[in-house]
Amino acid sequence: MSTITPPPSDVEVQRSVDRVGEDLFERLRERPRHPLRRRVLLGIGGFTLAGALVGGGGAMAGVWHLPGEATDAVLSEWRTVAGTGSRDVDLGAAPEGSTWLSVRITCVDEGEIYTELGGDGLSMACGAGDVGLETSGSPTFALDSGSEQLAVTAAEGVEWKLAYRFVDREFTPWKTNANGETYGVLNENGAPDLEAVGDSEGHVAYIRGTERQAQLEFPPSDATPAELDAFNLEHADDVTTIPAYKSDGVTIIGEWVTGGDDGGLRLFD
Repeated sequence: MSTITPPPSDVEVQRSVDRVGEDLFERLRERPRHPLRRRVLLGIGGFTLAGALVGGGGAMAGVWHLPGEATDAVLSEWRTVAGTGSRDVDLGAAPEGSTWLSVRITCVDEGEIYTELGGDGLSMACGAGDVGLETSGSPTFALDSGSEQLAVTAAEGVEWKLAYRFVDREFTPWKTNANGETYGVLNENGAPDLEAVGDSEGHVAYIRGTERQAQLEFPPSDATPAELDAFNLEHADDVTTIPAYKSDGVTIIGEWVTGGDDGGLRLFD
């Protein structure tokens, strides 16, 4: 797959929400429940920044203050739930004014823990060295689906722990550069012309969504499961590179690499 770099074992901080890649992920990694509107992956090194992850009191909010990020008004204390394998978590009554559910997952066992609410999904891949690590920041689920249960999917016998709280979330507006291009982070309003990307050292650059999309390979929309598997195998080693800019959309300061073992943001010296 050329659009998603698999998360390595160290999941301390970084995650990516990729609105171009999410469509491919939806078709390549369909879940037995219902199609996902969004899938959040945990990884490290390079990542697109999204309003669902940046801001709102999360760890990344202290590093970046970018156009389009989220601001949260916290309406409840953290509620902690632990379990094994797959189950539905009853969320209980949401305080008045709640618009989003903020979630943190802690690795207890090696394996993948997948949570879903109203078609949005959060997936955390826990390696052997990740036990005890928690998602930093607070990936969130919109509470517009009417669902009162958070679905947790994990292999039989895999233990997990999560915490959640209710918030009222708003998104700051994107900014516009001298060329009339919007720039900032991806959020529930869509994608700006120049999308913020970052690395684990706190550097930020911008990529042009049209340039990234032109590099992507997608399977046919009517592909069979076997054809999707073949597509996945054929493109597993694909690597694409596009320019990374300052917010002016003109000054190139590095490159954004997708795929391979060394993907992410590479800044020029």
